[in-house]
Amino acid sequence: MKKMKKTIEINDLKKNQKLRKKLVNYCLLMYEQNAIIQDDYLIMEYNWLSKNNKLEDLFNVK
Repeated sequence: MKKMKKTIEINDLKKNQKLRKKLVNYCLLMYEQNAIIQDDYLIMEYNWLSKNNKLEDLFNVK
């Protein structure tokens, strides 16, 4: 039987301002003037990166 990897989804950025700042920087870099930096969209972006095993992209942004 294959073990499923459990992913943790973020649903609130109010308690983690460092993560929010990283997400804002990432979105501004990736989407430039089309970036939407409202918390709901930042959370969706984080969860998408997490599900697609691309969180390293977020943490490599300066």
